Amino acid sequence: MASSTSKDKADEFLTKVKAPGGVKTYGSYAELVVDADVDIIYVATPHSHHFQNVMLALEAGKPVLCEKAFTVNAAQAKKLVETARAKKLFLMEAVWTRYFPLSIKIRELVQAGAIGTVYRVTGTSPDPLVGNTR
Repeated sequence: MASSTSKDKADEFLTKVKAPGGVKTYGSYAELVVDADVDIIYVATPHSHHFQNVMLALEAGKPVLCEKAFTVNAAQAKKLVETARAKKLFLMEAVWTRYFPLSIKIRELVQAGAIGTVYRVTGTSPDPLVGNTR
């Protein structure tokens, strides 16, 4: 399923990426979130639109996976989390690197003390591979 600012743009996108036939398109997120055949919403719009798109999905009763940056400020993130909890819906930022086998192994080694105490980590990724103990 694909959504865009218009149904025609969604159809053009599917043609461009050579998507298989039978993929359903929507002209807006409002159309997408009310479809009973949609089980979960993945939000990958510009981050300036994440709050409104995620909230729309949550209000429609849909679980959400949202690309990073999750929101543009902490107040928006807090409101989304509160809404998801109140509606008992799954909500997660799509920090996919945390689930790489290498990332998992590094966290295990750090937590086990296999490399000693970690005092500082630097890297080029905005998502640290270590230090997250959640």
